Amino acid sequence: MESTENEVRIRFRSNNFVPDNTGRVPIGDYAIEQIPSTDNSEAILVFEAEPGPLPKDMFFNLVKLEANYFLSFLSLISLSNCEFQAGLWNKENIVTLERKYVLSKKPFNFEAAKEHYSRFCSLSDEQRKRLVNACKRYRQAVSIYDREPVVSFFLLVVAIECLSNSMDIRESDVAWTLYESFYGSKFKRNRSRRIPSSVKFVEFICKYLPTGVLAAEGEIDLLKKRLLSAYFIRNSFVHDGEDLPSPVSMADFLGRRSIVYVAPRDDKRIEIRAPAMLWLERIVVNALIGYLTKESGDRVQSSVFRDLAREAGTYAMKLRKPHPAIEKYQDIVGDFAKTYFEGDD
Repeated sequence: MESTENEVRIRFRSNNFVPDNTGRVPIGDYAIEQIPSTDNSEAILVFEAEPGPLPKDMFFNLVKLEANYFLSFLSLISLSNCEFQAGLWNKENIVTLERKYVLSKKPFNFEAAKEHYSRFCSLSDEQRKRLVNACKRYRQAVSIYDREPVVSFFLLVVAIECLSNSMDIRESDVAWTLYESFYGSKFKRNRSRRIPSSVKFVEFICKYLPTGVLAAEGEIDLLKKRLLSAYFIRNSFVHDGEDLPSPVSMADFLGRRSIVYVAPRDDKRIEIRAPAMLWLERIVVNALIGYLTKESGDRVQSSVFRDLAREAGTYAMKLRKPHPAIEKYQDIVGDFAKTYFEGDD
């Protein structure tokens, strides 16, 4: 089959399979083509795109974005993961200049690990549990840097929230002018109810960042605006499903702490200082290490991770009555769970 002048051809992979003899299936302005594949798990998405006056690299980014929007829709409708693999426009590769987040390779510092482990063992039970959750969210964030940066960004914020949401803070501890100028009049009306999670997020980081790191960030109000902007982006992902704003990766590309853009919110337009992902990761790590350093004490307890692992698998299950007696550490087999666990069939 001959290609048209502005044809885009996107190869994608799915956990589903394309049935034999499918050929070409039109879906609105798009089409799916069967291609040779050992397990029929790959196919071609075909559509047309006209570059117009756009520079080629910008046009290619838009083409890939459009393709991923369609593949996301197809994933939902087909109950599968349709993953972008590669693409051509007019037989030209559209992803040759793609930038990705990567972790740098460096030697382990085991002496620092020993020192921080001793501090970790001196924390209270609740502090240890929350800090381990923060560590898990950080590890998840950096493990998917290159594949899902918006989820990485969200998880970096959540890593702090594992601790900041339990932060003991009074209204008198907060300088509210900056928050009111960022969020607008509605924030003033809602503030009387409780300290918002976004405020706790910012105040936690500013409290626990090591002195040298905090000083290097310069003007404290700009630091807080960058952190509030990170929380705004987190909310946009959680509540509206928005992608990671392009200014975030642009800030990383330019080697800056943030790039400013304006976004609509309720009845006003707010200034977002979109923080670079790598900057946010550095701030999160330093704040968590700062928390560990400041909150550690003299008490030492061994086997802390073993204890946490045991607690993590413990749940008070509700059982249907009547049920037989259960011994501690009894192995719950499938038939027992199926018969006696309370739930919705």
